[in-house]
Amino acid sequence: MEPFWMCFVQGGHPPVKVHETYYVALNEAERLAKLPDNIGREVHILVNIACIRATISTSVYTVRQP
Repeated sequence: MEPFWMCFVQGGHPPVKVHETYYVALNEAERLAKLPDNIGREVHILVNIACIRATISTSVYTVRQP
């Protein structure tokens, strides 16, 4: 699992953009913090710490007719 970073503006929309380095995320966080709608809001830099992937198991069902 390769690390990645995302920026989250407190009270804003969920993060969408994935950044490949911390420094790119830091620059984006600074940019977001300066937007007029974000003045006074905290901008958090999030990093992935775990990855969980579920698999779908296929079950075979037999239909019995009376």
